[in-house]
Amino acid sequence: MSVEERVSEYWFLDYYRVLVVDLGDGSRFISVDVYRRDWRFKDCDIECVGDGKYCLLYKTLKPDPSKYVLSRARIERIVVTGVKASDRYETVNVRWFVKGDLSYSDIEKIFYWSWELIGCQGPRDNPWYHGCSE
Repeated sequence: MSVEERVSEYWFLDYYRVLVVDLGDGSRFISVDVYRRDWRFKDCDIECVGDGKYCLLYKTLKPDPSKYVLSRARIERIVVTGVKASDRYETVNVRWFVKGDLSYSDIEKIFYWSWELIGCQGPRDNPWYHGCSE
């Protein structure tokens, strides 16, 4: 299967990209671009360069099967990614690893669930309003 056949791209509100990558055997990962000027997760994995000044932060979450229900797929794990530059922390991506088939409605749910996971309402009508809690 070629790269073009394995990767699908979706856009929400013209600014937020969601990539769906077919990994084979019915497995997929969904990469959701998000943004929050904060990092809310404790006990995360950290990979740093520049004497710890610049870091990637990773938090793996076990999905709640009663909350995250898809039509024909099962969510196996979620990885939230953040960045640290000096004293500034930001949350920039949520990846969902799923098994099964996805509908457009499932992808839309995952887009908004990603925002909820990082403590935001997510953009609805205004792409620049994220509704993040303090």
